[in-house]
Amino acid sequence: MTTVSEYLFHRLESLGVQHIFGVPGDYVLDLMDVLNQTPINLICNCNELNAGYAADAYARVRGLGAVCITYGVGGFSLVNAVVGAYAERVPLVVISGAPNSSVRKGNLLLHHTTGDYNLQLAIMEKITVAAVNLTKASQAANQIDQTLAACLYYKRPVYIEIPLDLVHQACTLPETQPPSSFKLKNPETLPEALEEAVEEAVDLLEKAQRPVILAGVEFNRFRLQNKLLQLLETTGYPLATTMLGKSCISEMHPQFIGNYVGALSRDDVCQRIETADCVLCLGAIMSDMNLGVYTANLDERKLINANSEKVKIKHHFYQPVYLGDFIDGLIAKLQKKEAETLEITPASDVLSTTFIPQPENKLTNRRFYERINHFLEDGFIVIADTGDAIISTMDLLMPQETDFIGQAFYLSIGYS
Repeated sequence: MTTVSEYLFHRLESLGVQHIFGVPGDYVLDLMDVLNQTPINLICNCNELNAGYAADAYARVRGLGAVCITYGVGGFSLVNAVVGAYAERVPLVVISGAPNSSVRKGNLLLHHTTGDYNLQLAIMEKITVAAVNLTKASQAANQIDQTLAACLYYKRPVYIEIPLDLVHQACTLPETQPPSSFKLKNPETLPEALEEAVEEAVDLLEKAQRPVILAGVEFNRFRLQNKLLQLLETTGYPLATTMLGKSCISEMHPQFIGNYVGALSRDDVCQRIETADCVLCLGAIMSDMNLGVYTANLDERKLINANSEKVKIKHHFYQPVYLGDFIDGLIAKLQKKEAETLEITPASDVLSTTFIPQPENKLTNRRFYERINHFLEDGFIVIADTGDAIISTMDLLMPQETDFIGQAFYLSIGYS
């Protein structure tokens, strides 16, 4: 016999979740007792907002995160973290305990609630791509699968609410697939739209003398880093990333020139991007901060802008076209350009000089980040909080397999 709660945690474990963050509370204690009997580790935090931030960061690094909280006071405290995950396309599973179904039907006023037992679900419906209140054990497994599939497909938060009386009830396992499997699929592509998008993009890029790639966060979210490396190898183009896309590849790569954030960028990066005769913008969220508070100067007539669902070239839209399929199409048709014609100044050149301590001088912001730049090694995780820190880390170079974590779009102070 597999219970509803066992099935949920088994599914999460099969998807690579090894840690769940949360805060105990009486509506979720039974659920957490079950969780503690599984291979997944429960990491308790001091409050729900912090648990949400931790699960968000975990998802950015591992591909999927989960947070488990109690009803009412727990769920409402978590909301800001969920909104941030939604804004920045982070696949986060929110699991909430809930009052017993019979008590809810009686409309009794319970602690931690407002008396409206649909309020938390209604709020979560606004800030997730799928939200479900499990009411029947016979339907729970299918509802769990559908909700988790939505999380992975859209790379955004989902919400699962489990009343106390369902935690230990036996669930009906899906008939269409064994419980150990979970089929995932990429966003769909219309072949005709893809063919036309690739044809127009290749025509512009082959005619360009000084093209450049601007890469964004969707390379991290959709695990497309290897395709980006293939594209760089195929074309020889220089690459810059947006702030939110930082660390989508090793920033020691010889074709990486820096982070482009409009007028906040280094002068050489800004000049190279804005004078390019074609900008291939891939997987970027075009927010105000990613564009340097709208100081970015990207000429639409020279811009190819592709994300997870569509491609925009000049004023032409092609959809649905999945980003991974579009990149494959480019790799198949683009020719490599000579490096000397592309004006590539590797960002890693800034590390060519040795850092020399100056103990007699005052510590400055510039010297601090210069020291950190020479300190970072392969496999580090760099976390920047909102404000001066995230702006100052723009030019820190992320080595191989180093993850940069920061809310460069939603910008919630205290996230780190």
